[in-house]
Amino acid sequence: MKQQIQGIYESTFQQRTAMEVTVYNNNRGLVKDQRQIKLPEGLVELHFTDIAANIEVSSIHLHSMTTPGQFSILEQNCEYENIEPDKLLAKYMGKEVNIYRRNHLKDRVELITATILYSGQDSIIYQSGDEMMMSLPSQIIFPKVSETIKTKC
Repeated sequence: MKQQIQGIYESTFQQRTAMEVTVYNNNRGLVKDQRQIKLPEGLVELHFTDIAANIEVSSIHLHSMTTPGQFSILEQNCEYENIEPDKLLAKYMGKEVNIYRRNHLKDRVELITATILYSGQDSIIYQSGDEMMMSLPSQIIFPKVSETIKTKC
């Protein structure tokens, strides 16, 4: 029988009680990050924040210092992704966004709803109604940031 998750918890740098860093010649390092985290009994989901962005996920080791026999990890993954313009645009390919664009004929900035069709280095192709446009708009407003894009590490 599958056990229900008791809750989702987050561990931040404020819970850090000790940290050790060893730097090696090959541009790598070993970080020991000790945190005091109180979790209830049962199955929980624990999110770690405020960690190095370039961490090698396979090198992570987590254990309890107070109750090592009562703590186990069922699954471990890293869903961190830096916010970068190209990645953000790719996540919204084919979806509607709000765009502020300059209308040079009317000499004003207009807010339109458009679907992103393509994004490249110097331009974006988007469609609003029957019009397809190619330009770099002055501002794009994304309706909801994707769950996999983290704003902090």
